[in-house]
Amino acid sequence: MSYSITLLTSSYPPENGAAAKRLKSYAQYFQKLGWQVNVVTPAPSYPQNEIYDGYGKKIVDRRCEDGVQVYRIRPWIVDRANLFKRFFSEFYISFLITLVAIRLKSTFLLATVPYISMGLLGYLLSKIKKTQFILEVRDLIWRYGSAAEKRTFGLETVLEKIFFHISRNSDYLVTTTQGQLDYFIKGHSVPTKKRVVPNGVSINLIDKIDSANKCSSIQKTKKISVLYAGIIGFPQGLNLLIEAAKKVKNVDFVIAGDGVEKARLEKKVKKEGLNNVNFTGYLSQDRLLDLYMKCDILYASLIDDPVFKLTQPSKIWEYMCVAKPIIYCGNGEANKVIEDSNCGIAVEAEDLDGVVEAISTLSNDAQLRKEMGNNGRLYIEENYQRDKILDQFSKYLKNGAK
Repeated sequence: MSYSITLLTSSYPPENGAAAKRLKSYAQYFQKLGWQVNVVTPAPSYPQNEIYDGYGKKIVDRRCEDGVQVYRIRPWIVDRANLFKRFFSEFYISFLITLVAIRLKSTFLLATVPYISMGLLGYLLSKIKKTQFILEVRDLIWRYGSAAEKRTFGLETVLEKIFFHISRNSDYLVTTTQGQLDYFIKGHSVPTKKRVVPNGVSINLIDKIDSANKCSSIQKTKKISVLYAGIIGFPQGLNLLIEAAKKVKNVDFVIAGDGVEKARLEKKVKKEGLNNVNFTGYLSQDRLLDLYMKCDILYASLIDDPVFKLTQPSKIWEYMCVAKPIIYCGNGEANKVIEDSNCGIAVEAEDLDGVVEAISTLSNDAQLRKEMGNNGRLYIEENYQRDKILDQFSKYLKNGAK
């Protein structure tokens, strides 16, 4: 039996985020299996909120990339801090994506959330096309508004009911963490076929990290440095890292990435005269890997809200692969991962004193940093290589399609 799959996603390379890497891995893996693979996605604009050079000149731009047919839709760029404008922009993009996808042959149609409307329109499209529908939930995005203490006017409850209905009637439900799957189970909204497919790390990225480690031209300084790399948004709570920098002035802090909170945090750092905090802006994969080699400690965090207990920052897997110790400030599943792998120090969400103590502990013990870094790398190799994860996922889909 020949298989085909259409991936509806809000992010795809050359964007460099976790979602883009995950979907690229999907596409490459299924293409290598001999499946016909189509990807329908917006033209790249994340996280700078500007369409990348060379894209967006057409409403629909079709390109063949490594045997995968990629259809990119010109997005409607709006202020990402405005939740309502953002919602309507995402609905517009999702609508165009489904119009393109309706013409594509598919054994499976996979719609990946956090675009809320992508899940809804993808589900409706699967009914029209009479194809098997996979709802992939990476984030419980409809709950983020209240977590950010923004007024949602009851929209969160409505969207939750919609997603419970969609997930219950999907052919497959895929989540990235057990906590997210349990959320749907408690809502009595899971289909018979359900599975946790964690992010993991691709063999390609592992090879790149090893190459960067061997070839890095950056000279390590004597001063200890702490790196955060990723989205600079409200859920990440990076204000706490800056507060830690005020208390640990003999350590350098590097914040790499972009997002709606970046400008505010830069202003705070400048106002308070913190010379040990540096913002690099958005970095390419190669430049980021080079920065990983230079820094001593890697930092990740999520604010104290029940929704974030159900998730794991995807950057943790990449951090582990780099073989550097991790400080994670948050609650829930990620704490257990850090503790089980002994790859760093887990601190309760928004615990400033705990973060300061963890930085001091790791800064003063080079052997501990080395041991924890090696533990993380070994844990990834044994448990979270993405190709092994996708081997199991593809067999799962093919068994369901028979």
